[in-house]
This record gives sequence, C-alpha cells and structure tokens, in this order.
Amino acid sequence: MSAEVTIKLGYPVTVNDAPSADFALDIAKAVNGDKNVAHMPNPVMGAEDFSYVLEKVPGAMLFLGGTPQGKDPRTAPPNHSNRVMFEEDAMTTGMALYSALALRTLGLTLS
Repeated sequence: MSAEVTIKLGYPVTVNDAPSADFALDIAKAVNGDKNVAHMPNPVMGAEDFSYVLEKVPGAMLFLGGTPQGKDPRTAPPNHSNRVMFEEDAMTTGMALYSALALRTLGLTLS
C-alpha cells in the first residue's frame, strides 16, 4: 500500500459570494431580529479551511457571537483561548439560524 500526500502551505483567502451573504443576512435578521445581527464591513484576516469550499461553490461564512452577557466582546478572551467562556444560549440561536438557512435553501419554510 502506498499513498501520495501533498502539503500546501497557507490557506486561500475567504471570499463570500455577495448574493449568498445577502441571503444569509436576511435570514439571520428574520431569525434573530435586526438589532441582534451585524454586517461586518471590514475583512477579518483569519485563516479558514472553509475557504476551500468557497473556491468550489458560492457561499458565505457567518460568525455567531457567544460572548456572555455583561462581557465586552472586544476584551473577552477569544474563541481559541483556554480562558474563553460562551453564552450557552448562543448554541440555540446558531441551531435556529442554520436550520432556517437549510430550509430556505431547500425552498421550505419553518412554520
């Protein structure tokens, strides 16, 4: 048995497809309310393997805030910190959002 492995250094840039991003933004607002959804006007310089997916199919990367109530997201420990704390209700919000995205993509609605 043998295998061939190709190791690529770095990741491609994550570029959202504009119609997909608008679609996701509209659904996020419908699920969570306008005041609970923010459009990020400036790029984030993180490396992400989802970039490889976006090279093949149109899509958009979404961020789900999980900073606990009363904490400032600008100063709270980041996700990849051993000190990170999550607002567990954010998981419910995320499930509702991704379920609504999937249903709408399939042409269905949540009743």
